[in-house]
Amino acid sequence: MDGHRRLESTDRPPAVGVLFNYHSAVVIANTLKKLSPKMRIELVSSGLDLSENDKRKLDSLEILFTQPNLVQSLKLHLLPNLKWMHCLIAGVDLIVETLKSEKSISSFPVTRNASYFDLQMAEYVIGIILSRERRIADVHENQRNQIWDQEVFRKFRPLTDISIGICGFGSIGKEIARVAKTFGIKVYALVRNLPTEAEQSPTVDEYKSIGELGDLLSSSEYLVSILPCTPSTNGFYDGDVLSMCRRKKTVFINIGRGNAVSESTVIRALNEGWIGHAVLDVFDKEPLPAESPLWSHPGVTITPHISGTHMIPERFVKVALDNYNRFFRGESLLNIVDVNKGY
Repeated sequence: MDGHRRLESTDRPPAVGVLFNYHSAVVIANTLKKLSPKMRIELVSSGLDLSENDKRKLDSLEILFTQPNLVQSLKLHLLPNLKWMHCLIAGVDLIVETLKSEKSISSFPVTRNASYFDLQMAEYVIGIILSRERRIADVHENQRNQIWDQEVFRKFRPLTDISIGICGFGSIGKEIARVAKTFGIKVYALVRNLPTEAEQSPTVDEYKSIGELGDLLSSSEYLVSILPCTPSTNGFYDGDVLSMCRRKKTVFINIGRGNAVSESTVIRALNEGWIGHAVLDVFDKEPLPAESPLWSHPGVTITPHISGTHMIPERFVKVALDNYNRFFRGESLLNIVDVNKGY
């Protein structure tokens, strides 16, 4: 049980607030209503200029489905009856930061939309690998220059000859490993605690502890970072850490959080020849400022935090709806966030 009382079938359903970018909030609310007609849903606002009607809505809420950045401008004291908060995306660092600042850590459970973006992000990683190994950028360049040259593309590494190191082995990391293994890619996984033989996944060739990070970096053609934003991951790759990639000129792919590596570290690693390329989807400051040197560096590919963004409404709300039904029945919730750990 998660501290909330079991609701009987005769009880009035708990009030559910949806706090998201307005257009998406409407889509989410309509989808929830379609899939669960008895659900009591309120579209709610955040910010400093709340109307009295907004405050009344917030006061009545027992459940909040939310976008993390909007929670920062929402004063939690306006939610005195809140019993559960669900983050509609996978990353919860902004929610954790808000809860800690308002000392609300243990007052209600927080869950997150784990698993929804897993396949999208795995496809992003494999797409990057395929496009580099088959030199798609060069194909486009030759087309632009009207060059027909088969010979230059005859030699390439098959995916069965490369390895990928995954740092951050939660649900996204596991899905990347699964998809990579279908192509015959060798998979290394960095974990805090090495699994027992019974716990090991058939999609992982070798598990590495934190103390074996150097082995993983020196053995991987591609390094995928999916680390969450926590105090322990700040500057995780800074200093000379990426120098251990120099043996294979590893391609560094960051789809986790931008706090794990600084811009200066990425540029140094490229200029020193430690890594062969950097594919960055996340940054410490977003949007990435126009004056950032990353924009113009030839060894950097930038994508605007889009490795996992596509929303198919019925699938997007599945975890929220499953947990809502569990909440209503008084059962344990799925994907609970450990606020103290930050994920």
